[in-house]
Amino acid sequence: MGLSIGDFAKRVGVSHEAIRKGIKSGRVVLSSDGTIDEMTQVERWHATRDPSKVRGGRPMTASTPEASASAVAKFDQLKTAEKALQVQLLQEELRQVKAETVNRDEVRRSLTAFARLIRDKWVNFPNRYGQQIAAEVGCEPKSLMASLDRFVRLQLDEIANAKPTLPD
Repeated sequence: MGLSIGDFAKRVGVSHEAIRKGIKSGRVVLSSDGTIDEMTQVERWHATRDPSKVRGGRPMTASTPEASASAVAKFDQLKTAEKALQVQLLQEELRQVKAETVNRDEVRRSLTAFARLIRDKWVNFPNRYGQQIAAEVGCEPKSLMASLDRFVRLQLDEIANAKPTLPD
């Protein structure tokens, strides 16, 4: 036989209204006869309560099981971990606001655009400067430009096959 709502409330050190709210929210499960099983529900009550929302001034009863202490410790660890994560996120946001960090996607787009610009300049190099180089060297411009074009494209193909590594 289990405890009544009032007896269970005294057992865990809260008001009977808190137990009624616990039943309504599913924190406390009633037996088929309408009573509360002390063995399972006391531990469940302490494991699911938020110690940061417990009002001070009213001590817990002496019959509170030691399991509640481990539940409180577990909850405190989770709260601490959550706060630490929030601090890390806020620090990262602050670094971004202060411009100490850059967006990885923007860097990749900028590098791609810069690489295209360099490639385009080199592809046009033989046509743009071939005549001037041929005049300085004293050779036929058409053959020099064709040779320059072939070697520039070979070099650009080698570069295109090399993959740059970006830091994570």
